[in-house]
Amino acid sequence: MSISEIKNRIRRDIQIIDDPDDVANLLDISAETLRNRFKQEAYDRLWMFILKERVKHFLENLPPCPTGENGQFPNAEKILDSYRSVLPDPDRTWLRDVREIIALINDNPFDFNLNVNWIKDELDISDKTYTQKFNYFTRMRVTEYIRWHRLVMAKYLLSHSSVKIGGIALMIGYNSLSAFSKAFSQEVGCSPKIYRATHSA
Repeated sequence: MSISEIKNRIRRDIQIIDDPDDVANLLDISAETLRNRFKQEAYDRLWMFILKERVKHFLENLPPCPTGENGQFPNAEKILDSYRSVLPDPDRTWLRDVREIIALINDNPFDFNLNVNWIKDELDISDKTYTQKFNYFTRMRVTEYIRWHRLVMAKYLLSHSSVKIGGIALMIGYNSLSAFSKAFSQEVGCSPKIYRATHSA
């Protein structure tokens, strides 16, 4: 079975997949073989692919979320909580330090306090873990992983609500509109305002 076929199978069954071992069981092959094939043939590690597909499935299947009076978005906090609940646990084969970083971020993806220094203090781990171990297992820097979560949710809120852009920035963990706009533009290639204008549901 090719990597492309495996990815299609994961997408098809993503609702019942929580970790790489689930995929291996579905395909009736060893989890170690599956992980190694992803390392060799795919850009994303298997766990990262599962994460992105779970998030994508979650956002695509959210019920309509109408905006209330004064531009308020009554279901926003519930959506943020639900988002956290669908994130898979870290791959059990990864180093403990990396698993702890992933778990801490997944529990607090939209918290103002969430940054590299806060994680380092919370977990009492060295800079080397951030720069080498985390990147080796996820193929992302810690800051990139945090930003990915926030901008995935930002794109959803921009396209599915009329909440002011500054309000969205605060909801997803940015303490200023300018910081959010800069991060969004660098990652997406356009400003939040332009994205909303071209992607409104």
